[in-house]
Amino acid sequence: MVGSSALPAPIQEIERVVLAIKGVKECHQIRSRGREDDIHIDLHILVDREMDVHRAHHLSYAIENKIKRDFRGVTDVVVHMEPMETERNKRRV
Repeated sequence: MVGSSALPAPIQEIERVVLAIKGVKECHQIRSRGREDDIHIDLHILVDREMDVHRAHHLSYAIENKIKRDFRGVTDVVVHMEPMETERNKRRV
């Protein structure tokens, strides 16, 4: 894995692009690997815990396409979705 030098832009810029997509509540753990012309991005997002599978799939696809369009050299994006936990839901566990 190549470190942050493989990132096509500062982490904050990638995060800004992802957070601008409707449905994304938070973005974290942005990582990359590869070469300058073959960058693979891996990131985690938080979404509404009630989001249905169809919407989640569409959101993942939108994030992947937006990153590939906006950042040169990115050839693969893996989006890990996690449900946004509320304080009430945390207490249930």
